[in-house]
Amino acid sequence: MTYYDQVSEAAAFLRTKLGSLNPRIGIVLGSGLGAVADAVTEPIAVPCAQIPHFPQSTVEGHSGRIVAGLLNNVPVVVLQGRVHFYEGYTPQQVTFPMRVLGALGLQSVILTNAAGGIQEGYRVGQLVAISDHINFMGWNPLIGPNEPRFAVRPAAGLRFTDMTEAYSKPSARLRNSPPKRRVSILSRESISPSAAPATRLPPRFAPSAPWAHRWSACPPSLKPSSPATWALKC
Repeated sequence: MTYYDQVSEAAAFLRTKLGSLNPRIGIVLGSGLGAVADAVTEPIAVPCAQIPHFPQSTVEGHSGRIVAGLLNNVPVVVLQGRVHFYEGYTPQQVTFPMRVLGALGLQSVILTNAAGGIQEGYRVGQLVAISDHINFMGWNPLIGPNEPRFAVRPAAGLRFTDMTEAYSKPSARLRNSPPKRRVSILSRESISPSAAPATRLPPRFAPSAPWAHRWSACPPSLKPSSPATWALKC
């Protein structure tokens, strides 16, 4: 069975669980954000262990289930936890859930993660909109056989991906909208993911806050289409 076949089988299984629900947005909850799934109304919960070929999280706080339903009357699929490269999974396994969301027809995904930063003035719990990244992971999940059937448009191919808008500009502009609650969101920032699960450096390297070392969601070239990506400062 090919990788594409595995993704298709997992997506087909999820469709049987979702029934008439046609999700428009995917949300991946990072460390400390699992409780967000409790806000989903009319929830349909599916343990990831039941989904064919779906990787299982071994990280504390990642419950490992999918919760589908309505969030502010918008049909969503929420991944309550995810797997990471540092758990020993391959890049293809780490990005498998994103492939499945794409196979379900989703073209917008919100990724969250707990991260630190070196810019002075960051505060615990502050939201940051990510606009770019420098890949320190040492790998790219697009390496290997090319599978054009994953393309959003038939025959578009995926070998060379346009990165000019890897992070959705329209979604990022939402940070300027008047919030219903008082939430502090910084200007658009860049993130530098590395392979290690470490979250801190000695104070001489990060005088005011830890460096971001736990970015483990898939690179934007593998997200379904123009996702909005956010990092939550831990």
